[in-house]
Amino acid sequence: MQTKQITAIKGLTTKAQKLFADLTASETTLQSAFDRRLERSWQFGKLLNELKELVPHGDWENYRTASFKGLSDRVARQCQKLDHDNPKALKLADLSAESVRKFRYGYVPAKERAQLKGNVRFSKPSHHSSLVNEQNKFMQRVKAGHVKLDVAEFLRDSKDYLDWCAGLAAGRR
Repeated sequence: MQTKQITAIKGLTTKAQKLFADLTASETTLQSAFDRRLERSWQFGKLLNELKELVPHGDWENYRTASFKGLSDRVARQCQKLDHDNPKALKLADLSAESVRKFRYGYVPAKERAQLKGNVRFSKPSHHSSLVNEQNKFMQRVKAGHVKLDVAEFLRDSKDYLDWCAGLAAGRR
């Protein structure tokens, strides 16, 4: 190896070692901040749950909004759930791994999804005509070959519904 190459390697190694030390320190700081946030959220959730038991039925949302300016419904529920899911916990280490995982999952950014044509939210149908329309759409997709229908699976999955329909037709409910 040439002297110039060795000097370059040493210089880059020194820079990389400094960045690695900073990275390690940053990760420790981040972990510590997450643990602090987790503990404060759990303790806050405990107090919110205790308060909710004392506030008259039906007044909780108004009380919480008036008493904790800037507290979002999502954060309040997240804190309360953390306490609710760990009723016997006495210290942070007693919190279940699953509840901690779910708490931390709230910090993962939402996945970006392309907006597709026709990608709209709609309410669940409450009238039987909605079901009939969906059935007709499904039949058309099968007839057009867009959906490959496994007849045995379809009949097995639809048995209760088809039996109920047959009962209605026969006058039994």
